[in-house]
Amino acid sequence: FGIGEDEEEEEELVDWDSGQLQSAMRRIQEAGSLFDREMAAARERRREMVERQRRELAEEIASQEAQFREAKEGMERLRALMEEESNALAAAEAQAEASKALEAAEGKAGASGGVNDID
Repeated sequence: FGIGEDEEEEEELVDWDSGQLQSAMRRIQEAGSLFDREMAAARERRREMVERQRRELAEEIASQEAQFREAKEGMERLRALMEEESNALAAAEAQAEASKALEAAEGKAGASGGVNDID
């Protein structure tokens, strides 16, 4: 009886150890599956964050490019206005010089005309 009982008890221990081992392996597999799901979710969140940041950066770049274009166009309009003003100022100065020359010429003609009348 002693030997049979020992074998039976040993078989029960082996069955219990085997059950414990299988249970532990299932828990390890479940933990691995959970880890895989969590990693996949983390990768997805990271991908979404990167995509959102990329979109925001693209929008910011587009906005800055539009502001740059507007500033450039404004500077071109300002340069054209300044050029027109400079041309108008130069024309006014030329007209003033011409008027002075005409007045001087008329003054000389009047003075010489008066002398000629006396003769």
